[in-house]
Amino acid sequence: MKKISAKLLALCLAGGMLPTAYAANAYAVEIPASIPVSANVNADHPADAVITFDFGGTYNAKPGDTVKVPVKIKSGENPVIAMDVVFAQDSPIEMIDIGETTPAFEKNTVSKNILLPGCNFQSRDDATGEGIIADESKAVFNLTYKVPSNCPAGEYKIGFGDKCEVYIDNTAWVYKTESIAGIIKVEEDPNAEKYALGDVNNDGTVDGSDATIVLREFGQVLAGKPAQFTDAQFAAGDVDKNGVIDGSDATLILKFFGEAGKDIEVSYGGMEPWMEKNFWNTHE
Repeated sequence: MKKISAKLLALCLAGGMLPTAYAANAYAVEIPASIPVSANVNADHPADAVITFDFGGTYNAKPGDTVKVPVKIKSGENPVIAMDVVFAQDSPIEMIDIGETTPAFEKNTVSKNILLPGCNFQSRDDATGEGIIADESKAVFNLTYKVPSNCPAGEYKIGFGDKCEVYIDNTAWVYKTESIAGIIKVEEDPNAEKYALGDVNNDGTVDGSDATIVLREFGQVLAGKPAQFTDAQFAAGDVDKNGVIDGSDATLILKFFGEAGKDIEVSYGGMEPWMEKNFWNTHE
């Protein structure tokens, strides 16, 4: 167990907010299977208690879907007085909402920050001021994720980021915690328009005209004008799969076009296997 400043926690509990270092969205990060805590203990606190969170296995979805995830908790008979967590999910999945209350802890109010994304809450018994034992039949967090309309098929992990702190009482002692990550499995939409990677004009070849179209779209968006690409064109034009259409996509298209014109083996199969060999595998 880890001990932090008791004075700091007392101040935070009194003000209704636990300390959280808010930062940018935690997309495309490594989601740990568990978040270990140092094992400082004293006679007043359970040395072997572990609070486990379960993000619920696999959720099947299609591009454009909204996925609701009830996170379950196993805490046994161990009381919890407060919680402070940061979530994370693989890109391009987005967290768009965190429930206003925590059903597992008597629907106490949750203070949330979607931009982080993360939240915290207190769960003190009104009569005694002590922590509450979780109702394990109910969700501790109700999370909502958005699958972008241009999301490629695949499996995307959801879970905690770099913080999962569960407080025992107002002395600032925290439990050890573990988490079981969930998976949002995105399937291809059978009715979706499909373009080959790099072939944004869908004429069957990847060449200079595709690079020109990509640059035109990049300039349009850069100038603050509405994007013109359809979802299929975006998926085809975002060849480096970084979630934006920009000059690097045009450069890669031109590079492939040049190499494919000199080597039939490069052109065979299109741009995707070339990117797999020369770009994606070098950025793992």
